[in-house]
Amino acid sequence: MYLAKLIHRPTLALLVLSLLLLGCKAEPVSEETQQTEGYYQSAQLEINLDALGTQIGGATQSVLFGVVSDATYSAKGTTFSNYSAADFIGYNWASYSSSTGNTLTYTGAVLTQTNLRGLLFTFDSSSFTFGSESLQHGVSNSFTVSDSTTSMALTISLSEPPGVTVSGTVRSATSGSGISGITVTLSSSASSSTYSTTSGTSGAWSISSVPEGSYTITYTGTGYTSTTADLTVGTTAVTAASVDLSPTLSTGQYRFVLTWGSTPSDLDLYTRTPSGTNIYYGNKTPTGLGISLDTDQTSGYGPETITITSMSSGTYTVYVHNFSGTSSFSGATLKVYSASGLARTLTASTSTLSYWNVGTLSSTGTWTTSNSYSSTAP
Repeated sequence: MYLAKLIHRPTLALLVLSLLLLGCKAEPVSEETQQTEGYYQSAQLEINLDALGTQIGGATQSVLFGVVSDATYSAKGTTFSNYSAADFIGYNWASYSSSTGNTLTYTGAVLTQTNLRGLLFTFDSSSFTFGSESLQHGVSNSFTVSDSTTSMALTISLSEPPGVTVSGTVRSATSGSGISGITVTLSSSASSSTYSTTSGTSGAWSISSVPEGSYTITYTGTGYTSTTADLTVGTTAVTAASVDLSPTLSTGQYRFVLTWGSTPSDLDLYTRTPSGTNIYYGNKTPTGLGISLDTDQTSGYGPETITITSMSSGTYTVYVHNFSGTSSFSGATLKVYSASGLARTLTASTSTLSYWNVGTLSSTGTWTTSNSYSSTAP
């Protein structure tokens, strides 16, 4: 009832309800919710109020524009007195007259991308309202505003916040060098938005103006197995983890790709052939075995890669040695590729023992996971 009285007192309404809204503002949405449900930290609303001049005759009037959820709108309708401060996701006041301009600008709202309603109230004897299932970002939204006697057209522009730059590097799993011409696409399931670019000569890529949220990065390129990674974008620039793409394989060929973090500085990938020969940094390409160590890294991260181009009858044993002798295997990942693409991904534990026995591959292509640790080679 108190709010209903404010409708008929425009000047007092502006002061009192402003204080009420500021004092009763709803708790901000948590960062986790913003990322998972597609919230924007900030946005700008520009509302053309020209049509209001016809109805209020150019007189100065207090105007409240508010954004509420579709559920709230459905429950409380278009009557101003039904609403409290906590119902508004974003709101702003303006004093409209023919001499003060025609645009109400609001910056700083926390707005979802879908299921929003807009409410417009003028503090004279009438309340004008409009609503939409979705206020679309980056476009002009046209609505019809009406009371019992008048219909008017309003235009609302809702622009996305500037966003941040997301960058990264794409490398070859068999050489460790950057790959050019790889298509990198960021996809948001919350907003159905995509952002895409192509890697340069060094494998570097960059996409600007990416809004906050959770994304899936997809890497695709001719001659390489596509891969994906998850990425969270906040309010500052983000560097995605480097990605190592495996060149495509033919039927009967297999590849093991080892990656890890900055520590330990040197992990070594081994594969023991059915004949008992170890393939590693000291025996990279033995003659006649159809297997080779493609790349060896000694300063962290990897990749270290072993490729089998011609299978021998029997069982191949795959394991990793912590050559540095410091830290643990934590963060180490081994990916197994076949002609069909990525076959499996195995992640190491925090063991500080010297060897990670990853698993075995039979000559018929059957993989068996061991995932055990020991002080001596398996």
